[in-house]
Amino acid sequence: MVSVTRTTVRSVETAAVAVLFRYGAAMAINEAREIIIEASPKEILDVIADFDSVTEWSPPHQSAEILETGKDGRPTKVKMKVKAAGITDEQVIAYTWATTR
Repeated sequence: MVSVTRTTVRSVETAAVAVLFRYGAAMAINEAREIIIEASPKEILDVIADFDSVTEWSPPHQSAEILETGKDGRPTKVKMKVKAAGITDEQVIAYTWATTR
């Protein structure tokens, strides 16, 4: 039987990360979450489409400007400034909205 201590595991993990960085291998990250929201799909989409208030409920979003709006009144093109992991990115995103069931 082999006994593995926390220190040994940490050392192996550190060595593995060092090898990946040294030889340029990419690290994959997988994450999954499930959230139950007690609201109708229309209510949820209305909140998601409310880019005028996105900076109030999403800390990474520093600004959002609606550039174009569709016939249904929802944004079809939005310019945003987003900061994550110390990097600030300006992006223009085009949206296509499906019919709410």
